[in-house]
Amino acid sequence: MEKIDLNELVEYIEKNIVQFHHKRLEKLQQLQLNNVLKRKNPYLFKAKAIDTAPDYVKNILDAFLSSQEEGILGLFLE
Repeated sequence: MEKIDLNELVEYIEKNIVQFHHKRLEKLQQLQLNNVLKRKNPYLFKAKAIDTAPDYVKNILDAFLSSQEEGILGLFLE
């Protein structure tokens, strides 16, 4: 594997980081709670002792964002 020039990497990130955040915001704006809820297993959250609706929604959104960010970041760095 070819060695990465750190200066080039920093320059690329500074130039394109706005695009990364824009895609992240775009995914959030397209998010519909009903669609996310359909894909989640509520028993998993019960097993993790998540009992309140706000905690449930927060955990679902955190999982959604983490998954989306991994994909977006992977494409960003490729």
